[in-house]
Amino acid sequence: MRIHGRARVDPTNPQAFGVCDRCRFLYNLVDLVFQHEWRGNRLINLWLRVCRRCLDIPHEFTRPAILPPDPLPVYQPRPDDAAASEGPAPANLYVQQLVTGQPLPAPPTGLPVPRPIQLAD
Repeated sequence: MRIHGRARVDPTNPQAFGVCDRCRFLYNLVDLVFQHEWRGNRLINLWLRVCRRCLDIPHEFTRPAILPPDPLPVYQPRPDDAAASEGPAPANLYVQQLVTGQPLPAPPTGLPVPRPIQLAD
């Protein structure tokens, strides 16, 4: 005697059997459906025949977002010169210590001042 899994056997109306590609149970082929997944902006058939228990519903979060195009650029833009009006940027004290060899000023926190890194010649 053959085990039919979850397939229905009807001698008056015979139907083909099929195996679920995920759980490997035997079903009637008409009860198996194709698995779909988001690829790009449309659903693509993965050609997996699965039962209703194993069917994964394609979730919208796996669908890629379609971004609108960038806006058109402004004709002859005039950039703001706020950075130039604020003056030069403050110097990085650690780089200044390496270049000049002068020690860092003592911090007001009382923490020890790190020694300069000795570069190999």
